[in-house]
Amino acid sequence: MLPDNWHSKAAPPIKGIFIFKNMITLRPYQHECVERGLHFFKSDKIQKPKIIVAPTAAGKSIIIAAIAAKLEGNVLVLQPSLELLEQNYSKFCLYENHAEIYSASAGKKNIGKVTFATIGSIVKVADIFSEFTALIIDEAHLYPPGQESMFGKFLKQNPQLKILGLTATPFRLKT
Repeated sequence: MLPDNWHSKAAPPIKGIFIFKNMITLRPYQHECVERGLHFFKSDKIQKPKIIVAPTAAGKSIIIAAIAAKLEGNVLVLQPSLELLEQNYSKFCLYENHAEIYSASAGKKNIGKVTFATIGSIVKVADIFSEFTALIIDEAHLYPPGQESMFGKFLKQNPQLKILGLTATPFRLKT
């Protein structure tokens, strides 16, 4: 059983910063991640992909939603599974009214200003994302860097994308 004051150990939310339609307020560390993500996407000087490392249960879905909601231009959000796609999409919908899903496993193939997708569903139609400028990747450590991977093939057809990954595991094991 949790003690009565268990919630007092959590960092307090920052009042008035990134409050969205359902009164979700970012925690200070989430706010910092969002600010850094937005700075990366808006900077003309930074082109190399970047990564945000946040521990498990830090609210990466909320961070992704807040960044995607604030960006101009078309945003593609990749996640490795249907479960994470549904989670990330639902968090985004708490902030914004609408996003689209392009995923065969979800039974939807729609594109919008913000599109949530799985790599297996978009790799063969990569050219339809040529107008997108930002790519946010959840569980970034799971995407193989090689050009022959599905991810590599997708990126080869979309060199215009600025890429920001999020993960709790900032390394890959070679197997």
